Amino acid sequence: MVDTNDPVEPGETLEVDTTITNTGEEEGTQEIVLELNGDVLDTAEVTLGPGESETITLSGDTEGLEPGEYTATVSSDNDTAEVTVTIGDDEPIDDGLQVTIESTNAPVEPGDVLEVDALIENLSDEELTQDIVLELNGEVLDTAEVTLGPGDSDTITLSGDTEGLEPGEYTVTISSDDDSDSVTITIDDEPVEDGFEVIIEGVTEPIEVGDLLEVEALIENTSTETITQTIEVALNGEVLDSVEVTLEPGDSELVTLSVDTSDLEPGEYTVTVSSEDDSDSVTITIDPETEPGVVSVSITDTNAPVAPGDTLEVVTAVENTGDEAVTQDLTLTLNGTVLDSVTVELDPGESDTITLSTSTIGLEPGTYTITVSIGDVSGSVTITIEEEEEEEEEEPGETGDAIVEQNISQNNSNSQSATAVNGDVSQSQAVGQTNDASISNTTATTGSNTNVGDTDVDLSNLIEQFLDD
Repeated sequence: MVDTNDPVEPGETLEVDTTITNTGEEEGTQEIVLELNGDVLDTAEVTLGPGESETITLSGDTEGLEPGEYTATVSSDNDTAEVTVTIGDDEPIDDGLQVTIESTNAPVEPGDVLEVDALIENLSDEELTQDIVLELNGEVLDTAEVTLGPGDSDTITLSGDTEGLEPGEYTVTISSDDDSDSVTITIDDEPVEDGFEVIIEGVTEPIEVGDLLEVEALIENTSTETITQTIEVALNGEVLDSVEVTLEPGDSELVTLSVDTSDLEPGEYTVTVSSEDDSDSVTITIDPETEPGVVSVSITDTNAPVAPGDTLEVVTAVENTGDEAVTQDLTLTLNGTVLDSVTVELDPGESDTITLSTSTIGLEPGTYTITVSIGDVSGSVTITIEEEEEEEEEEPGETGDAIVEQNISQNNSNSQSATAVNGDVSQSQAVGQTNDASISNTTATTGSNTNVGDTDVDLSNLIEQFLDD
């Protein structure tokens, strides 16, 4: 609940502002319902993404409702919240003695005198005399007779004894024959005159299911003796923590008591701290547990394989799937060694893509495991660093078998050829002769070395012998 426009007069529109929060991990659509004492006044459909909140206004007509206090309830499929609203007395009068309570001396303790100041105004066009009555929870405490001329007004003080009343909240009403006004007042506990007096100084608020509830209470020894007592804290009557306190006469001590709320349901609870002589209580609201920031991480891409000395790049997707913003370091490790990191800030439901990088200088070729992690969440892949490619170079050498062919031909009908292979010469002759001669060298290589025109054949002798033949 955030706010209401109460008190309203019967027939006026009651408006209730409420904040709706999606505490889940997925987008959801639900109907939000406003009820007054169980009767549905209004509904609204709300769609929210993970972690999103929205404040909406629900309203309803109060026509025909009797003046008094009502319980307004706003509910979703998962949760409810309640607030007490006041439907005022009858519509303002335009004739008679109008009553407006201006102040009280509350809170008071049992036995104290309660005083209430009220403004009485004559709205009629004639003089009026009426009894003005003070009531506490319907019981008359005081009356006063008032006479006012037309348009006149007067502030009066009515009072009543609270002796014998239990501590708590009471409804104070002042009324004339024509009008009335009411307020809520508190009657506190009487001070402890002999023993340990207890006053709650503070509690942990706001608090969610799972949080540690801490209650601070001031313990004072109002007796004339040294006292040792056990101080207890209870939630809706169940004692959940205690501490032993020893105090000298007149001394006081601030103690802290703790309650684990992990097993409690969301809702309102009465917290009570008590000694053997006194107690004090407050009402708290325990809200539903919200999921903390939860980040998912995954490697979506890399530029592997890379060569030694190249820059390795790793593309990572991160997303906050929780209900709270997170700020954490995203790290890149290679075989357990941190090589890069960056601080990531994500709101609930927000995601981002981040590239981490590192040099591979000094790394041997092979496979490596790269890991990206944020908090307790991580993702890994295997990448390869390849060997560098080497260029092949040709170098002359002296080894290998060389086959050299030298062909000598003489065109026309007479021709003769000689062939030398590894120094051995073979010869052939054919009939016919021309004056044109040609010589050709053919080189063949084996292995990796090549010798061109390198032979033991005496070419000039071969030609001369060929011509003679």
